[in-house]
Amino acid sequence: DQSGNGNNAVQAVATSQPKVVDGGVLVTDGLKFDGGQSLVKTTFTQGQLSQPNTAFAVSKILDVGNTGFVFDSSDAAARNIIFADASAYRFYAGTNQTIAAQDADQHLFTALFNTTNSDAYVDGVIGASSVDVGTYSMSGITIGARNTLAYPLDGTISEILIFDSDQSAFRKNIEFNINNAYSIY
Repeated sequence: DQSGNGNNAVQAVATSQPKVVDGGVLVTDGLKFDGGQSLVKTTFTQGQLSQPNTAFAVSKILDVGNTGFVFDSSDAAARNIIFADASAYRFYAGTNQTIAAQDADQHLFTALFNTTNSDAYVDGVIGASSVDVGTYSMSGITIGARNTLAYPLDGTISEILIFDSDQSAFRKNIEFNINNAYSIY
């Protein structure tokens, strides 16, 4: 966690830690999750994040057609999620909403969790506009799996940014900076 709030996600079990090096080679797309790894922060130091929240995530989900989570909350009753399911990218805070068709490429996902006025983007292109994603707040974070550690990610995660606010006014600038760092689109 680079916010200074001490919200570091950890994994105490060595075999369940995502890889930074795979077979002696540095993973160039970030952390590698190959179906059994996750990182968890059970609660945020500042408590639950009530909507609106804005999330940015750079991830490559390789297992097209199967469920894999980029991130979820750590509490089943307070969840803001970006994940892939049934060949589509989705976001959720009580109600599933489809963002775009799934593929095996690296993408920048942006989601504004704002109840009935929620938006989601893939690579800066709107995929869901002013939809009802639900009213759940976000309690903690699970990275690379569902909050129950089911549906582990097969792919990579390079970056996750979560703001406890509506960042719509700054979305394009944040996406521009992230894309400049990772050359996604």
